[in-house]
Amino acid sequence: MIKDYKNKTTGPIKGTFVINKIDYKTFSNKPGTFLACEFTDLSGSMKGIMWDGFSSYKSWLKNKTVVEVSGELNTYKDTTQIQIKNMKSVEIYNTTLLVPSLASEKIKEIEIGLNSFKETIKNETCKIIWNEVLSDSLGSLKPAYLNCPGGIGDVHHAYCGGLAEHSFSMIRVGDLVALYQGLDRDIVLTGCLLHDIGKIQCYHWNLCLEMTDIGRLLHHTSIGYGMLLNMAEKNEISLNNPTFLKLAHIIIAHHEDEGIRKTMFAEANAVAQIDAMDALVTHAVAYSTAPENRNEDTNWTRYCNLTQKQYYIPANLPTIEKPNFPEAEQKNEIDIIDDLFGDEK
Repeated sequence: MIKDYKNKTTGPIKGTFVINKIDYKTFSNKPGTFLACEFTDLSGSMKGIMWDGFSSYKSWLKNKTVVEVSGELNTYKDTTQIQIKNMKSVEIYNTTLLVPSLASEKIKEIEIGLNSFKETIKNETCKIIWNEVLSDSLGSLKPAYLNCPGGIGDVHHAYCGGLAEHSFSMIRVGDLVALYQGLDRDIVLTGCLLHDIGKIQCYHWNLCLEMTDIGRLLHHTSIGYGMLLNMAEKNEISLNNPTFLKLAHIIIAHHEDEGIRKTMFAEANAVAQIDAMDALVTHAVAYSTAPENRNEDTNWTRYCNLTQKQYYIPANLPTIEKPNFPEAEQKNEIDIIDDLFGDEK
């Protein structure tokens, strides 16, 4: 596992990983090129580099290829990387060891929780939307919704099942906020359910987690609006329906700092703030509890480029270990996506 090498700076490494982000770069101080790439597995990612001898690999080496790698560890800019010696393609492999994912049991618990909230929704338009997302009918969004990552790279919930976990967490908080503030509960909860639904089309999660072309070009907020629009047309919901308009606005405006609209009513503001809170707290916990982010002999983590800060962890407090993803059976870009989005997988 890659995590087993994160805290090492030298020594041999051998393992089976997915190779991704392959690039043949030009040397800055001499003629020729070298191979730069990224390796991933269930536990994380690590850069790889090969200075020469890779020409025989070019005929078969593609992104999202499973390879057996041997090499030596070294560091570059304080980051451990693999200096590759040999690689060979692997035809038979265990996907659950390669793709970060919640255990299937955890995903099932989330599904049960979402269905429990679904039964409490009273607004007829919201009921239709919940059924579109969670029904067992052919073409339902449910399999993709439950298995889609919540993000990729160093962001929050970057594993299969992360979208549903993040949304379910928000729904539970939203239920309390709506009660305390006297908000329209159905709008808040449905907004939490839908706010990131565009990520279903933003990400690949077969062998590795990465952005799709449509995700890079359109962003999950505009994609999510399009998906809601399709649900409305399918169920003959008027585009002037106040509930539809509110839900559409929540999807488009829930990232106020990068969205095309500011939040313009209380429920939209609630969803945006709950989203930000859950994302920031989840990322802080994951980052600060990962052993590779601890600075020895200090009370601080290493600097986090994403949030542009270090996290305070007093040395005399017990360390909370980052939970490992169980090696459980999981679904990766399940077959039903073909029915939902055609060739866009």
